[in-house]
Amino acid sequence: MYQIDLNPEALLGVGVDGCRGGWLAAFLLRDGPFFAVFPELEPLLERLPWAGHDPGSGPALNHGPRLLVDMPVGLPYEEIPVRACDAEARRLLGPRRASVFSPPCREALDQPDHARACEVNRRITGRGLSIQSWNIAPRIHELDRAFRAGRAHADRVLECHPELFFAALLGAPAQWPKRTPQGRTERVLALTRLCPDAKDRIKKALQEFGPAAAWDDCADALVLALAAGHTPLTRLGMDPLTAEIPRDRAGLPMTIHTPAPMGAAV
Repeated sequence: MYQIDLNPEALLGVGVDGCRGGWLAAFLLRDGPFFAVFPELEPLLERLPWAGHDPGSGPALNHGPRLLVDMPVGLPYEEIPVRACDAEARRLLGPRRASVFSPPCREALDQPDHARACEVNRRITGRGLSIQSWNIAPRIHELDRAFRAGRAHADRVLECHPELFFAALLGAPAQWPKRTPQGRTERVLALTRLCPDAKDRIKKALQEFGPAAAWDDCADALVLALAAGHTPLTRLGMDPLTAEIPRDRAGLPMTIHTPAPMGAAV
């Protein structure tokens, strides 16, 4: 589908966001980034042989190509109904805190509609489920299946939140929501610090993909790709007593990765 060299020597990092057309990936190569839309996650993972490698055989977290994804990985359950990483991300983001959605429990992902999912989520976690979280439930489910089937591993496919990376580039949380003209200008200025032609590359992607991807999808994927290639990462949500990352019922980490200055040291 996309004829380009994605071997580990050429690829520096990947940023991925859910979009109307499926999954929008920004690939950071040595000569700059490019975008691609994948209707399903599996073909994307198949293009990245390191995304499904044995977690005991690869480089450390802050070395080598990584896939940073704006999608929850570890999911809440009865014993941990609220993810600490979400609360910590909201605290760091201040005026942009509403951009951090509480993810559904795994059982809610199998429900046929929002009303039923909300009912199940409330029974298991004591909390309802926002329509925003329900709208991305199919993407969460798809990513969850990839992890549980061993096609993605938590040392290479990392949950992130783009607004944390924009905050790091801007020196503070963005002042404006990303879908406003002011917010778009603010984030373009942040992106150009690492990618001088970011605006033109996003414009070209939008012309190619049409309604399959929106401007904010491209900006979010790009900032994650740039971070994947250049930025040391740390984790939010560590247990304050053990300094360990909580895990969900499937053993997946309930953590959000963030630029090192914003998080606790690993």
